[in-house]
Amino acid sequence: HHHNLIIDEAFDEAFMILVTSSNDESTIRNTLSIMRKLIINATTKGQLKDDDTAEKFRRVRLSNPKIKAVITDIHGAIDVMMTCGFLLSEHEQDGETYLVYPPCSMGHTWLSMALKKMEQYCKNE
Repeated sequence: HHHNLIIDEAFDEAFMILVTSSNDESTIRNTLSIMRKLIINATTKGQLKDDDTAEKFRRVRLSNPKIKAVITDIHGAIDVMMTCGFLLSEHEQDGETYLVYPPCSMGHTWLSMALKKMEQYCKNE
């Protein structure tokens, strides 16, 4: 099994769609670095205890203006988040749509490689 090149087919596909979208490089880098932070938070701080603080780190509100600009409105970004383990949770009590990361989940075994790929993309000038 030499899967060195492919991290995860769904992730790689979503990643390609994102980085080849019509957005400029700095926008894409910004999107990747914020998604990276959100994924890391969800799999670390978001997994602490099942308290409200931890839950906050596992939820991303898509209508939040900062999130909207870098994720919701960027082609491929939500797909990247979902391949990394976030679930789309629509119309909660507040009628909002969230990306929610499950509790008790450290993520896919390949997640660290995916985060590295996102980081490397941000570093490449």
